[in-house]
Amino acid sequence: MDAIATTTGRKPLRVWPGVVLGALFFLVRLGLPLIRPDFNVYGVLGGLVISLAILLWWLLFSRAPWLDPLKEIRARLLDYQYVTS
Repeated sequence: MDAIATTTGRKPLRVWPGVVLGALFFLVRLGLPLIRPDFNVYGVLGGLVISLAILLWWLLFSRAPWLDPLKEIRARLLDYQYVTS
């Protein structure tokens, strides 16, 4: 992997923060209501907050080229428009 990064001149993508946030998302969103059913609201709100954290990490800190995340968001919005029409 280091040979690829040095030949292209770009640093490799940072994946581990997204993996950690994804695992935390599932723990909060699915695990919290299983442990305490009355904490269901906190599971939903925590899932929303962690989802926004994943989005911010992906856009700002993942070292992905700027156009790639923006193209993906545009594709998701167009897919949603196509499915709902």
